[in-house]
Amino acid sequence: MTMLLDSVLRLGGIAPRAALISEGHGPRSIDDAVRRGSLVRVRKGWVALESADREAVAAVRAGGRLSCLSLLRRSGVWVLSDDGIHLRTAAKRDRLEAEGMRVHRLPLALPMAAADTMPAAVACAVRCQPMLDAVATLDSVLNRRLMTPSELSDALAVLPEKHRALLARTDGSAQSGLETKVRLGLRSRRVRVRPQVWIPGLGRVDLLVGDRLIIEVDGYQTHGTPTGFKEDRRRDREAAAQGYLVLRFTHWDVCYDWARCLQSILDIVRRGEHRRSH
Repeated sequence: MTMLLDSVLRLGGIAPRAALISEGHGPRSIDDAVRRGSLVRVRKGWVALESADREAVAAVRAGGRLSCLSLLRRSGVWVLSDDGIHLRTAAKRDRLEAEGMRVHRLPLALPMAAADTMPAAVACAVRCQPMLDAVATLDSVLNRRLMTPSELSDALAVLPEKHRALLARTDGSAQSGLETKVRLGLRSRRVRVRPQVWIPGLGRVDLLVGDRLIIEVDGYQTHGTPTGFKEDRRRDREAAAQGYLVLRFTHWDVCYDWARCLQSILDIVRRGEHRRSH
């Protein structure tokens, strides 16, 4: 019994009977574990530990696999904030939409696991999000080296051209989705911006417009600590000493007040203050 439970745990806490049988566990031992309460029957052909991940269990019970934003978020990939459960299924199940799940369908076989493959999850996420957020997700995947540009291209091959074309707008340098959104927003207004520029005494800055306008995008997770706050102020002082201008934007600024932020940047550019005077 212990070996059976160890196998289920190794498979993520939820497993298909076929995978357990292939590891040498007999059907009778699996059924006994369910009768004793050591395992829970999720749906036909699937069992799980009582402590198994709630979202993964819900996805399998619905006939799909945990995918899209739900899966990528767990891998540290930047995705649009969403509290719903995203799953992928090969069957048409309108009932699932009524239960508050986001159901995605792709012409790809479902894996024999509770979680979808990374390529399928990325393809779902690109189709699921607005354009800027989709590019930010692709940038994040590249930056974290979870997939190569070639692998991403293959993953997006199942989508229409308008989605596949988004890969050309990535550069893989952005360390957060917010940086990607700011970069794309500026370039859409023909503002020349360079991401992740190294400046002596400062280190890397998120974005540099012209010669001297530094734009930092302060996500709370990175900058909302006493140490992060103190380091940001040190960098600002050093930037001022070197003749740079610094604009700092928060998550809220970029996602909910971008028009005002963009206008602030454009005003500086129109006055030529992003250029050094010689």
